[in-house]
Amino acid sequence: MASHEYRPEHQDVFAAFYDALHPEAEDLDFFRQLLAGCKGRILELGSGTGRILLPLARDGHHVTGVEQSGHMLSICRAKAAQETAAVRRRITLAEGDVRQYWTEERYAFILAPCNFLSYFAGSDDLLRLLEIIAGLLADGGCFAVVQSMPDLQWMTANNGRTHEVQFPSSTAGCGLLLRFSVHYDFAEQLEFSSIEIEEYAGERVIHRGTANTTMAFFFPEDLRVRFAQAGLGVAAERGSLTEDIPIMDKSREMVFLCNK
Repeated sequence: MASHEYRPEHQDVFAAFYDALHPEAEDLDFFRQLLAGCKGRILELGSGTGRILLPLARDGHHVTGVEQSGHMLSICRAKAAQETAAVRRRITLAEGDVRQYWTEERYAFILAPCNFLSYFAGSDDLLRLLEIIAGLLADGGCFAVVQSMPDLQWMTANNGRTHEVQFPSSTAGCGLLLRFSVHYDFAEQLEFSSIEIEEYAGERVIHRGTANTTMAFFFPEDLRVRFAQAGLGVAAERGSLTEDIPIMDKSREMVFLCNK
């Protein structure tokens, strides 16, 4: 698998509408349950607008978020400024590439939600990331990964097709239209997406943004091998955020809990 530069997907208008495009709460509920009783510090990779980080801080956890997109991070900072002083003291935000992030701090939990590993489309890139994560884990710590399970039937049927999805906007009286097409390279396990988002009021478009992304898709054994190469052992795995069931061909998610 060739190396591809890691670039944050959600810039400008995408950052502004990230929360509206990601209303699901299943992963947040999963992480809250996983971290119940955790007394150590938590690191979230790709913390974005704080969709997960802020609720965890409200729950009493000390959370560090690392995010490469300055646009996403500015939204997170603005949201954090509305929290109580006690919550703000539990939040640390860092801007930059996770692979360059280093600290003497060791974390009880490191979280990689929402297909974060897929941004590292080269084998060497992913292995370097996992080695850094292993170094940042405290003794007895846990690296929690949530990735989508590739649906080959859907991917084959929709390769190159354009889709449109409408969402409500956080702006009163407005809506969002997401238009995207995805091309898959099944040999290299890469997906190339062209994305356009419009915010509209009636028939008038008031914001428009576009992005092109390259991301990897992984099968369970791909990740198990990479974890092992980085010195991470899989302590538990499941095929759902809401049910404790094995990873199977028809699973929606792959959830891995790793330690070193």
